[in-house]
Amino acid sequence: MSYRTARFGAIDFADSDVITIRAGIVPFVAAKRFVILSDPEEWPFSWLQSLDDPALAFAVAPIPLLFPEHGARLEAMRKRSSGGRANPDETMWGIVVLDPDPARLTINLLAPVFIDFETMEGEQKVFDGPVEYAREFIQPALMAMEVA
Repeated sequence: MSYRTARFGAIDFADSDVITIRAGIVPFVAAKRFVILSDPEEWPFSWLQSLDDPALAFAVAPIPLLFPEHGARLEAMRKRSSGGRANPDETMWGIVVLDPDPARLTINLLAPVFIDFETMEGEQKVFDGPVEYAREFIQPALMAMEVA
């Protein structure tokens, strides 16, 4: 299938690539269908592109990779809120707040998007926590990954 986006122009994807997020992403709850667009040169960042609104795309990054301690904490909170179930096919993504200055890129650790790549369903969970976790700077985590 092909879809024309505002940011990327025409994109091609298969029906099996479509992720359904039934409650949408706050505050864009009308957008329910998404695809992940990845480019190895932009790793670890990807784009969560809406198929319901061609202008809606979120920069995302895997929280456990960049912030393992926050990832573990959020995963524990997710398990408690879902009755203790664990899903090995589920990944946790944080929405990145873009800035022209790479040192000012931040990620929202309080409202991660969980995507199950087995069922191709997702859910954004909004957790309580310190407000500074809503805008955690990414550059220190990226620098730590380069050193490791």
